Amino acid sequence: MSDVIFLLVAILFILFAWRVLRKVGHYDGALSGRELIERADWREFERLTAQALRGSGFSVRETPGEEVEADGGVDMVAERNGYRYVVQCKRWKQEVGVDVVRAIYGVMAARGDHGCMVVSSGRFTKSAWSWARGKPITLIHGTALARMLDGETLESVVSAPSIAEQREIRRREKTGRGLKCPECGRDMVLRIARQGTFAGQEFWGCIRYPNCRGIRNA
Repeated sequence: MSDVIFLLVAILFILFAWRVLRKVGHYDGALSGRELIERADWREFERLTAQALRGSGFSVRETPGEEVEADGGVDMVAERNGYRYVVQCKRWKQEVGVDVVRAIYGVMAARGDHGCMVVSSGRFTKSAWSWARGKPITLIHGTALARMLDGETLESVVSAPSIAEQREIRRREKTGRGLKCPECGRDMVLRIARQGTFAGQEFWGCIRYPNCRGIRNA
């Protein structure tokens, strides 16, 4: 009888350990991207988002809880090619609406980042897609995220990640050199006006700002 009890305990322990390992990602390779998303809670969904972005060449810093509250719901910050994006994750069953997109865009503008991303386990409303068009906003729906987890890049599943990156690439291809500040001659980066008549519009600002306030039109 003791042998039977020992065997049952061993089986239960193995099953429990397997579930824990799968939860923390040791068996990610055995599951499809869609399965991983469906099994994930909100915290695991954020981990999967970070994993997917790293697979597309981003360095990702996940934001601790106290910083999230202070920074308007930013779940992580992703950087690539010198451009920084705030990322918000929504593990929602319902569609993500335009209010969410507007809010994270406002946070992005206030922080002075180059762009923002909203990642959903499901879909976005038509109004959210419409409002994001033409802005440095990337919307990643559940199907796109699943494909990224299966090995595809961000560019292959959604629109290019940043208008800023596209414009910088086109500018470098056209001029053949880096854009320099008219005041001090240092490199310039694409920024977004936070306030005033041109709030929300892009412009080239000196990399030394606020020590140097040289600008150029984008």
